Amino acid sequence: MGTMLRVQGIITRIMPHVDQGRVSRETTFDDLGPDSLERVEMVMAAEDEFGITIMEERAEDLRTVGDLVDLIEGELTRSAPTA
Repeated sequence: MGTMLRVQGIITRIMPHVDQGRVSRETTFDDLGPDSLERVEMVMAAEDEFGITIMEERAEDLRTVGDLVDLIEGELTRSAPTA
C-alpha cells in the first residue's frame, strides 16, 4: 500500500467526518480543519504506522497532506539500511 493511501487512512481514522476521497496531496490541513489534538494524533499515528520519528519542529511546518507524505518518504529513505 502506498504512502499516500496509508496517510489518507490515518487522516480518516483520526477525523472520521472527513471523506477519504477529499484528501489529496494538495489538501491543506486548514481545509481538513483538525484541532490541535487531532494534528498531534495524526503525527503520532504516522510515526507508529511507518516506524519513524517526526521532530516537532518539522511537524509544525506541515501545511499540506503532500508535505506529510514527502516528510514520511524522506524519513523512510534516510532510515533505510544501506547494502
